[in-house]
Amino acid sequence: LLHPLHPMLLSGTRNGTIGVWSWPQGEPIGLLKAHDTLTSFAISPDGKLMATVGEPGEVKLWLLANGKLLKVLRSGLPAVFGVAFSQDSQVLAAAMADGTIHLFQAHLEERPILKGHTGAVNSLAFSPDATLLCSSGQDGLINIWNTKTMALIGQLLGHKQSVGHVQFSQDSKLLLRGSNDYTARIWEIEA
Repeated sequence: LLHPLHPMLLSGTRNGTIGVWSWPQGEPIGLLKAHDTLTSFAISPDGKLMATVGEPGEVKLWLLANGKLLKVLRSGLPAVFGVAFSQDSQVLAAAMADGTIHLFQAHLEERPILKGHTGAVNSLAFSPDATLLCSSGQDGLINIWNTKTMALIGQLLGHKQSVGHVQFSQDSKLLLRGSNDYTARIWEIEA
């Protein structure tokens, strides 16, 4: 991932480390051992925080400026497959193997757990306009959640297999999703 404010690239490896590189030169800057096994990580849009997730079900929050561990937000089963920050960097969403989404607020308290998938949640994305949260799952569904009420407001169908990744366009009007059925689909999101 490219840092949103500084010329740095961060890369994660399955062995639990996050590498920090100068961008675009590619010179190593640092290395952080985050987990025994890293499954995903995200950088907050304000560039201050990094969230990492690993087996078995760990969610950690780090201060990016110095690599200091701020807090272990969650530890234990189920496994966590993905993580995403809201556009204001105030909410962190974690995609769980049991089909739930765990939400954490900036003051690090867990919020209600969202339930809407019959299999593991693979990926999460907040819309740039901060109104929607999208989740993709092994059940082939895309769920769309209202970020103010955290209510499920829609589902996108069409994939026969697991949906691995979701991403909003910068204007929050389009949603791209890719699936294990070797297709990618673009959906227009109604306001």
